[in-house]
Amino acid sequence: GQMLVTGRADDFRQEVTTNLERISLAMRHVALASLREATDPEAHRRLIDESLREHMTLVPEVTRLRQTDATGVVRFQGAERSSLGQQLGQDPVFVQARGAHHDGLLMGEPQFDQTQGRWKLPLAHRVEDHAGSFQGIVIGELDLAFFDRMIARRHLDPMDSLALRSTQLALLSRQTGRDERAQPIGTRRIAPPFAEALKTAPLRGTFTARNVFDGVERITAYSTA
Repeated sequence: GQMLVTGRADDFRQEVTTNLERISLAMRHVALASLREATDPEAHRRLIDESLREHMTLVPEVTRLRQTDATGVVRFQGAERSSLGQQLGQDPVFVQARGAHHDGLLMGEPQFDQTQGRWKLPLAHRVEDHAGSFQGIVIGELDLAFFDRMIARRHLDPMDSLALRSTQLALLSRQTGRDERAQPIGTRRIAPPFAEALKTAPLRGTFTARNVFDGVERITAYSTA
């Protein structure tokens, strides 16, 4: 059983990683558009807006792709204009990007979009000038149904469970092989044996525990994307 669950966890990790890398690459290309030479500010704005439009078609699962300036004000948003002037300076993912000198994908906390009735995950990428100074972020929202569909494509037996959590352990998606009450998105509740396993092996491992929501005891494998 342990080899089977480890194989399935690694397989799911690989699919999640591949998709996040694809999104990260698209955002990185948008961020790099800021470095291209332009004759004047208006031409520069057009360059970035065109890059946003182009990359929105490449990563259609990411909505509201936009870019801020160094103070957190949204200055560019491709073809759509509804977010221009929006202030994201206090947004946790903006604060994270401003303080982090790493060139990868940044992930916020899952948020419930009241207007659309959907859970979204903020994803962002740091924008820098030629000297490496912070110039803002490229940010968009990933609909968490994207991960639900990814899990749904896998065959789950009645006692199986497959879940995805953020680095901060917030639940992003979970399904079992039978109909049951869904775990709340965003919850950080985990079984104590999982917490213990993460301390000793943070990247991948296995543990046996009774699930905190459905009471089923399972051998569980985890793998970090």
